[in-house]
Amino acid sequence: IINISIHGVFIESNDRSPAGQRIRMVFTLPNAPNRLELNGQINRSDPKGMGVFFLDLNQEQQDIIRAYIENNHPS
Repeated sequence: IINISIHGVFIESNDRSPAGQRIRMVFTLPNAPNRLELNGQINRSDPKGMGVFFLDLNQEQQDIIRAYIENNHPS
């Protein structure tokens, strides 16, 4: 994962998947209490990787991502 927001991620990858494809992602953010198992939809794919929108995040998942962003990228 190169970049993350509450709306999605950019994943560095040599694999190319078509825009619109739905995927399941499993990852753990540093200092997060639990691993995240998230559904997403590929928004764009290029030679550097793919941009994925999160689908159906629950409140706990949103809170984990928000805490990670606030602790690692303060405004």
